Amino acid sequence: MKSKIWLLALCCFLGSSALAQPNTDCASLLKRTIDADGPQKVFKNLATLSCFGLDAIDRQIFINPPVMGTLLVKISQKKGQENVTYGDILAEINKRKTNGAYPKQRAEIVAMNRLELIPATSGNWQKAKKILGKIDTPGDEIEQLHTYMLQNQDKGWNYRKLYVLFEMKKNKESHSG
Repeated sequence: MKSKIWLLALCCFLGSSALAQPNTDCASLLKRTIDADGPQKVFKNLATLSCFGLDAIDRQIFINPPVMGTLLVKISQKKGQENVTYGDILAEINKRKTNGAYPKQRAEIVAMNRLELIPATSGNWQKAKKILGKIDTPGDEIEQLHTYMLQNQDKGWNYRKLYVLFEMKKNKESHSG
């Protein structure tokens, strides 16, 4: 009986995965120039197709207008605007993933995504503090954030929002002082 349940679950999973992925010839897409597609279609293709092998964190890092614009300008300068293919974009993304800054940036996004799931309360402070420590947040900043959290824990924020608002407050104070 157990094996039938596992088999049914596996079939449902594989079936839903097949439905979720458009039927796309990845080899031809990687060779296709992007000038034929509008910006919306380029972003949709990059964000949804498995051809690119990008996980959710990679999509947060690379598939946004400022970063993608920078990548496209760089590639266009080398190849000419009409000759940029999806394969060129993927090659540039993979090149940047080997860059020394990528692991730190990825770790920060993972941490922020985790902080988003934690309500900003004193009962959750140790969990949030541990995550902040993993991304090399300075100890004095962690203590200042703790004070800020104690002043605002009744607002219903999560730790990501608390951290962003804390940083904005710090920046405002540093520019007005």
